[in-house]
Amino acid sequence: MSLEETLSISPNPHTEAGMERYDAHYAERYIRTTLGSPYNEYKNSTLAGLIARLGFKHIVDIGSNVSGIIKRKGSLRYQAGLHDITYTGVDVDEDYFDLENAKALGIPKEEIYPSIDYRVASVENMPFDDASIDALVCADVIEHVPDAAQAFSEIARTLNPEEGRAFMVIPSMYKLDLFDFKYIDEKRRSSHDHKLSVKEWEKMWEDAGLIVDWENSRPIGIASGLSYLSWLNDDAVPQRENFDSKQEFSEKSLIHRGAKEVFATHDAEIDSLILTQGIDKKLSALLKEGDVHGAFLVLQDIILKSIELSAGDTKILDSFFATAKKNNFDEKRIEQVRETFGMAEDSNLILGNSMLVVLKHPQ
Repeated sequence: MSLEETLSISPNPHTEAGMERYDAHYAERYIRTTLGSPYNEYKNSTLAGLIARLGFKHIVDIGSNVSGIIKRKGSLRYQAGLHDITYTGVDVDEDYFDLENAKALGIPKEEIYPSIDYRVASVENMPFDDASIDALVCADVIEHVPDAAQAFSEIARTLNPEEGRAFMVIPSMYKLDLFDFKYIDEKRRSSHDHKLSVKEWEKMWEDAGLIVDWENSRPIGIASGLSYLSWLNDDAVPQRENFDSKQEFSEKSLIHRGAKEVFATHDAEIDSLILTQGIDKKLSALLKEGDVHGAFLVLQDIILKSIELSAGDTKILDSFFATAKKNNFDEKRIEQVRETFGMAEDSNLILGNSMLVVLKHPQ
């Protein structure tokens, strides 16, 4: 499918059901599951730490949802506050910033910020002057935006051309988004408007006039991300007809689900080991050859030898890796893995659940 065809798909029903406009059901679930997830806490603590290290004192958070008014560890505002970074939230509906809505959901008063600086807008048309933003965050949002190319253009327009940085978090190995496998779409509905290849994402930000700050870009959640390679086997993909129905799990998909929960709890520690010891390069090299089993063996070795796990978690991971070892993957799917890792400008970046891509204007 061409980039133009991909971007012309109709809005998905999840967006219509409440991803764009405030809905109490989705807000409650977002606070409970998203802001309470180990992934979100790790992602946002990583973002806040990087932004602080680069010397920025204020962030504009695009697609903030209700996280800008909730004091929870999974909130970017909370993590930024630990570094004395001030915060502006941006989303399409003012109800996301209404403190009374948070109270109506039963959130304790002490977990609600007393006020928030915010703008009601879409990333496709932001109410900011040219070159006025020093640090912009757009995390796990761009894949939901109908016109992603226009969003990148707006980011480029508003970003300070000298020192400004846009911190983008984009799904990569998460549910094998970078591959856009049709058999996965047939088994489960996605809330993502775009499931683009790494080259298509690169073309979009390059067309907007932005380049990657490679020194500060990195994968997030390598073990969690690589675990989705088990989905190369159809039986490992849980089935879900729509967003309100329960997922149907096969034995293999339950094994992956359990392992993913263990990985998510330890992603920060695992990422640190992999990135500091250069194991990311080894994993990338294996996947460029299509050696999925080899990548699982490397992952198994570093986790079981270096990460302190409970007996229960060790049993879960033993089951996952034993099942992965027995899988015979379709050769066409393996070829797509080879192509994807071979075409990436930096294949290490796409190893994770998501890729943290830091963008800037060329100097």
